[in-house]
Amino acid sequence: MDPYAPFRSRDFRYFLTGSLLSNFGLQMLSVAVSWDLYIHTHSAKVLGNVGFVQVAPFLIFALAAGSIADRRDRRLVMLTTQSAVVAAALVLLLSPPSVWIIYLTLFLNASQAG
Repeated sequence: MDPYAPFRSRDFRYFLTGSLLSNFGLQMLSVAVSWDLYIHTHSAKVLGNVGFVQVAPFLIFALAAGSIADRRDRRLVMLTTQSAVVAAALVLLLSPPSVWIIYLTLFLNASQAG
């Protein structure tokens, strides 16, 4: 069995590249938001809640997400989750800066990342 066989598939390479870039971007977002919140609030509690807000969707939605992924069209699921990310970005862009709005957008972004 050839361990490099998946890398010969164009679709797999696209998936792997997209997944790596998406995860890299989400990590950059997490660090940038954490830094920004700490600079503006100087609160370790607010900074700690960033991690909680990003883990909470996994704890809340893990079982339901698995069921939805198995029973629904995956393209529709991906389109829906990516649309939620765009909506979160628009909320963040158009609203006045607030810790709760930032938490909401982090929650929405983390909801699609799993």
